[in-house]
Amino acid sequence: MWRFLFLSILIASLSLNIYLLLPVKAPVFIEETFNSLIKVAPAPSEINQIKDNKSLYGALSTSLSTSDPSSQSNQQLESLESLESLIKQTIDSQNYFLAANLLYERSLEDQKSLYRVKTYWLNDATQLLKNKQYSLIEDSIDAFLGYSPDDLDFLFLFVELRLAKQQVLLAVNKAFSLQYHTFDLDLQRQSIDYAQKLVREEINRLYQLSLWFELAQFTTEVLAIEPSNAEAQWALAQAQFHLGEYHIALESLNSLLDDPNYQVKANHLHKNIKLALQRPMMVPLTRKGDHFIVEGVINNRFTVNLLIDTGASISLLSQSVFEELVSTTQVKYIKDIVLITVGGEVSSSIYEVDEFELAGYRVKNLIFAVSPYMNKSNDGLLGMNFLRLFDFHIDQTNNALRLENKP
Repeated sequence: MWRFLFLSILIASLSLNIYLLLPVKAPVFIEETFNSLIKVAPAPSEINQIKDNKSLYGALSTSLSTSDPSSQSNQQLESLESLESLIKQTIDSQNYFLAANLLYERSLEDQKSLYRVKTYWLNDATQLLKNKQYSLIEDSIDAFLGYSPDDLDFLFLFVELRLAKQQVLLAVNKAFSLQYHTFDLDLQRQSIDYAQKLVREEINRLYQLSLWFELAQFTTEVLAIEPSNAEAQWALAQAQFHLGEYHIALESLNSLLDDPNYQVKANHLHKNIKLALQRPMMVPLTRKGDHFIVEGVINNRFTVNLLIDTGASISLLSQSVFEELVSTTQVKYIKDIVLITVGGEVSSSIYEVDEFELAGYRVKNLIFAVSPYMNKSNDGLLGMNFLRLFDFHIDQTNNALRLENKP
């Protein structure tokens, strides 16, 4: 029995020694896989070629992930400078919307570079405005504001563009809106001041040209934007007065009657409107042959019947009427002059009356010449020194004189 056990142990030991002495051979598939990995790895020259062919924007991200920390800053700077140069070239080629898209590729922290690009773009747009290239500057401004809607420099340039195109109301509207594009209180105040300056300039221009209808329209629009604009309110009341819209003008004046800055002149205009409402639109005339006689009042006391003479530069009174006048009221002597008449030169004296009224149309300090050679059929002449103060028209069909206030 023991011999059988000894033989079994001997056989097992010999088998183990034979297995350990045999060479170990790796599976074929492991060797093939390893060799394939070696074959597909790029050579150093191929790696450099791949780097050179990378896009401008992909290069930036690759460099940050593969380079060592000491070189990341230089690589990022070079990429940003290349992008900045590309944006400027795109602006020069007037492809403004592409330039705006390229701005989104910039690092948000790179404010200095962004400022340089914006300054370059703004100078380019300003030059377009000077050259009156309105279509191009429209695209330029729209593109940049698409990227930065609250940029006050480009918003201001938009206002300047509207002014250059004589779109004043659009410019004013945009100027008032500038205040909503910033949280800075000083900039908000400056924006409002700028808008009000534009309103003031346009009001003065329309007033000087006596464009009353346009002035009324403009100020109405301004008050819709800024209801508290007293300057526009005052201009609107004046425009309505000159347009003969007296009742509406009174309503426009109501808010200014107690305003310390407008109280005096608002009350004066209020008084003139009341007087205008009391006088007729047409002054009746009396026809004498081819001439017309109108009745007037001097110094609110003395009534005269004067022949309307548009060829006379100065109004005249006959000597007899003048003597009656000075017996009832005071007049002021001015000087002696020589009048040129149809019959030749005539010596005359000039006097000033305090007030002359024609059916409610009053003129202060009106000049009359006194002539002893006046026709006794009337008291004198009503000349252009009175008529030119109004827009007047003689209605020969209805024997009436139409007078309208001038500015």
